[in-house]
Amino acid sequence: MDDRVDGARHPSGRWRVATVAGLVFLSIGFTPAPRAQSRASACGESAKPANLAFVLTDMNGVQVRLADLRGKVIVVHFWATWCPTCAAEMKALEALQQAHGARGLQVLGVSIDDSPDRMRDFARKQGITFPLIQGRGRDDVKQAYGPVWAVPTTAVVSRDGRICRKLLGFSTRERHEASILGLF
Repeated sequence: MDDRVDGARHPSGRWRVATVAGLVFLSIGFTPAPRAQSRASACGESAKPANLAFVLTDMNGVQVRLADLRGKVIVVHFWATWCPTCAAEMKALEALQQAHGARGLQVLGVSIDDSPDRMRDFARKQGITFPLIQGRGRDDVKQAYGPVWAVPTTAVVSRDGRICRKLLGFSTRERHEASILGLF
């Protein structure tokens, strides 16, 4: 269910509540910043395998096969264009992609409810070059890498395909960098 104002799409009440909850988690420090670790211990033994069987569609209609990304460090970032903290975090993730892409990092931005047109406009205005994925109606993906109760939410997948970290709420570039460094 979404609200329409002057014909424009606005986030549903459910996502507004989820965003407020995410901001509360952020304000109380719900998720501690990860520490850089050695590669051997960077992803604990209890880390669950990531579902890489998904084929997702990006904002340009191109199919992205997660299985094709095996061997890379994958950052799966759930966001929305209407979320101000998400917009700030997307800039940090773009900087991270530029800095570590050659080392094997792949950032994927999964929009929870935006249209491809809104995502393309956002990417153009913000200078985002990593793939922005259509996540509307993809509760299976949100469950596999979440659960996603609020945006922003981020999952970090190791080169061997395990979900090593989950970051809830706004994260700085430094926090994201700390979450991936031991995985290269």
